[in-house]
Amino acid sequence: MRLRTLLAASTAVVLALPVPSWAQVADTPDATASTSPGQAASAAPQTGDQDIVVTARKRAETLLDVPIAATAISGNTLTERGINSVREAAALTPGLNIASDGAGRAFVSIRGVGVTLVQSVQPGVGLFINGIYQPNTSYLNNPLLDIDRIEVLRGPQGTLYGKNTLGGAINVITRQPSNAVEARGNLSFAGPDDSILASASVSGPIIRDKLQVRIAAGHRQQDGFLRNPLLGTDASPFKTDSLNGTIRFAPVDDIVLTVNGYYDWVKGANTPYARVTGPTDYSRNVQFNALSRVEYRYRGVNARLETPIDAINSKFTLVGSYDARNGISPDSDADFGPLDIARSAGTDKLRTKTVEARLDTEIGSTLSSLFGLFYSRETTGATDTTRIVPANLIRLTNNATQADTYAAFGTLFWKPTTAWKSPSAFATTMRSAAPPATSRSRSARSACPRPSPTRS
Repeated sequence: MRLRTLLAASTAVVLALPVPSWAQVADTPDATASTSPGQAASAAPQTGDQDIVVTARKRAETLLDVPIAATAISGNTLTERGINSVREAAALTPGLNIASDGAGRAFVSIRGVGVTLVQSVQPGVGLFINGIYQPNTSYLNNPLLDIDRIEVLRGPQGTLYGKNTLGGAINVITRQPSNAVEARGNLSFAGPDDSILASASVSGPIIRDKLQVRIAAGHRQQDGFLRNPLLGTDASPFKTDSLNGTIRFAPVDDIVLTVNGYYDWVKGANTPYARVTGPTDYSRNVQFNALSRVEYRYRGVNARLETPIDAINSKFTLVGSYDARNGISPDSDADFGPLDIARSAGTDKLRTKTVEARLDTEIGSTLSSLFGLFYSRETTGATDTTRIVPANLIRLTNNATQADTYAAFGTLFWKPTTAWKSPSAFATTMRSAAPPATSRSRSARSACPRPSPTRS
């Protein structure tokens, strides 16, 4: 039996000016952005549910005002709990289940609704970063970097979030730059798989109230808990490096342009099928005659423009994004056993372009609307080479697809007044609105004879 040991040390450095983070603050660019529809609000849970601001309905609202089964997890909570990925955050969300058996695979479901995910299969639960759809869920395994909060919406969300949201949606909101000069850092180490996690970010203004920048970087690596005694090496190592940056530009009042870019390197292993030798043997061995390593590179850029249209009491939002993924598996064991029977190698790539336009209008004090248009183009290409070693036979497979998606959506929001929220308040309002009865009408009712019972 392998003896378990755990050594963990973590440090966090936060250098920030003491600025409020409630959504009610409106004298900073962050607060202006948080009240714009669809903008990634910077507010975090502070004193209660009334202070938790979410964008579950493509607009900044308090969690208590959202009529959706939603869970919001703040970035501070993720740091305090030692949660380093969206997959691990599922433990804090009722109904959400996420599992993974490789660097590029994930299994996600909400309330039991979802599909098994591979590189070429669209998810049953939509994944969004700052409201922008991610076509593949490998991000679920990536380390969280400079996260403000994670919103999990349970139940079908097709009206506002579109395709692949039958089970629900996961929306990851990153921290936005502001006028506050801020630096964050985190470092941790744990054994026995020598897991190392390090991340840092810095944010501040270039031109106060006009131009702010945030840059973040992270590194994570671990040896894993699987061994390959046949090759004398670790069977499931994992290593990833992440870099992203955000620029927020407000040339004039109420017009905000936010540009974000990212680059991720991920190295891991393909599906590591393992054998357990006994019920009390906690070491897991992999009998592969190949390393079965896999490498992914993710990169992308997205932009969001928000501007008010005072003539119709509306706010207009235009979002565009470009995402690219390249994957390579140079040498894998295709027979999943110790004998050298079959080897495989492959590559895949994915390119996604999306454009979305939304118009959020306040029709009255209790009525508002949200209408929009959406377009996306996804192109994929993959190659797979399988070699039968004893017979020296080679099979080569090429695959290429292209998918265009068009959508128009709209919804009306009606917020009842206090008179509709409780029966007692409604009855009080109705009684106060009814005219008082006159003495004449009361005497007329008393003079009305009651019908006498008849006998058969």
